[in-house]
Amino acid sequence: MGGASTATAHGPNSVLYNPALASPRLRRYSTGITLATVGGSVADREEFIDAFDEFDDSNIVDRIEVDLRAFNDTFGMIRTRIDNDEYNTSDELQADIDLLSQDLNVVDMTREELKELVGNMSDKPVTFELRGSGAFGTRIGSWGTGLHYQSRAYGGGAFLLDDADFDLVDSVFGEAAGIVGCLEDAADGNGVDDQRLQECRDLDLPDEQTADNFLSEFQFQGAVLSEFGLTLARDFNVGGRTLAVGFTPKQVEVSTYDYIVRVQDEDDVDIEDREQTHSNVNLDLGFAMPITEQLRIGASIRNLLSQSYGTVEGNEIRLEPQVRVGVSYDRRFYTLAADLDLTENRPMGFGPETRFLALGGELHPLSWLHLRAGYRFNLASSDLIDDVASVGFGLSPGPLQFDVGVAGNDNEVAGYLQFGFVFGARHY
Repeated sequence: MGGASTATAHGPNSVLYNPALASPRLRRYSTGITLATVGGSVADREEFIDAFDEFDDSNIVDRIEVDLRAFNDTFGMIRTRIDNDEYNTSDELQADIDLLSQDLNVVDMTREELKELVGNMSDKPVTFELRGSGAFGTRIGSWGTGLHYQSRAYGGGAFLLDDADFDLVDSVFGEAAGIVGCLEDAADGNGVDDQRLQECRDLDLPDEQTADNFLSEFQFQGAVLSEFGLTLARDFNVGGRTLAVGFTPKQVEVSTYDYIVRVQDEDDVDIEDREQTHSNVNLDLGFAMPITEQLRIGASIRNLLSQSYGTVEGNEIRLEPQVRVGVSYDRRFYTLAADLDLTENRPMGFGPETRFLALGGELHPLSWLHLRAGYRFNLASSDLIDDVASVGFGLSPGPLQFDVGVAGNDNEVAGYLQFGFVFGARHY
């Protein structure tokens, strides 16, 4: 449903979205267990993969090495002729200079192509998220209770261009151009300037292995958050209306990962050496209120306590409170829902800030069949995150609960799968 869940989520895992939805009045079951919820997403919002494929298909690094070797082979031939004192006229020398100039032009074109292809890859992160959880919920007296475990992995990688690499390529091209220029000076006039020609012969060959000295890097940064929480929720009478309040204290274990490797570094990275672990407690709060029998509003604050987690590279990954409000409208055969983030949320790892407006709907023509669709807008200042459409379905014959959903756009794809059991369910 586009991620709209603050006022409408149900089942044992509803506490992950709003702890208040576990209250006795709002829960739609007596006891239930979500055995597994798994999901993930991958985003390539700036089309790095296309840029990398173009770079890889071009074989540009090998080509510039081959082109420089061809230049050096031609210059080697000229050196041999100089050593053998074969250039008697400037026309003879100029003929070989023309061959060397052709090689130089090829090197120049390859150099410009290399700069364009590498520049197209720079600072375009690819991000991912993986998620798994399980939950149990039941009613104890006037309290709705729940236990949950959730593990989330966030990460991203990006190619970081070092401008010194372009300077290095330009420097090597300058050396090659200098050789051609020197030889043209020696061939100037009616004869050959033997002294100048010898100076040209002693010039160093351009380094064919220039790419081996590149300083550009790939950086990966991410975190794995694992939490175990206990939810307590209760209904209160406020001005003749029911107000459900829930809270989830939770233990959070965090592992951060941060490493940088040079593009020409062939050594394997030991991920354990790039890991730092952290542990802390945190708290989720939730509120929900039925306005009418069909209309409900809700609000949640996840990770009430701001946290900062360091990485081995000295970077910082922050976990800030996330505040979201929602509304839902339930009828016998359909449900409509909307959620709005009140805070801009920065993802862990690479990626721009987000602030989502989620709209969703569910058709349930049968008590055990649920057809869902949704749309998510990004209201944050960044224009890198496009809107996302989602579709899914759920089956709930008897106590069985099974749900599948997919979402995506041109640069992002996501999916989830959920399986569990509930007992004493109240159907639509």
